Amino acid sequence: VDQLAQRKLKVCMKAVTDPVKLQSAVGSLWAACLAVLATLKLQFAQTAAYAMAIADLVKFPVLRATAPFVTWGLGPELVQWCDPIIDSTLRVLCILLVWSLSKVRAAFYSGIRGGKLFAEALISFCAERGWMDKLPDSIASKPFAADESYLDEAIAYSMAAVGFYWQLSNMFFLPFPVDWIL
Repeated sequence: VDQLAQRKLKVCMKAVTDPVKLQSAVGSLWAACLAVLATLKLQFAQTAAYAMAIADLVKFPVLRATAPFVTWGLGPELVQWCDPIIDSTLRVLCILLVWSLSKVRAAFYSGIRGGKLFAEALISFCAERGWMDKLPDSIASKPFAADESYLDEAIAYSMAAVGFYWQLSNMFFLPFPVDWIL
């Protein structure tokens, strides 16, 4: 089965005399799909655009470093496929990289935002019960003003670090019982 698939792939690759033209046509189809997806998912389109820009920036050095090996692996009959294979692989890898980095960016933002919301709610909760008045002046001035204190930032950034670490350590997935609930 493996040899059959390999032979059929080789026949298809030999039949295409201009793989760059084929790659351009597939790229045009991809661009059209991205235009449709952009209306549906702006974030994905932005991620793909960043990935394509990065791929364009690093294409020359990657091509220069990997082309001899790919050419050797393809053999003299399929040497015209070297550039399109490297370019397409590079673009897919860049999309995966940028997609992963966008998850990290989102986790960082949600950690900071969640930490800030938690700190505001905690301070409000403590103030309603009169607990803020019992704190020393070095921690919370009387009456407490969030703009003049670092207490809310200390709580917010601590919780942000915990939230960010939680998301990274769980690989952006929810643990078992929580994923069923949500």
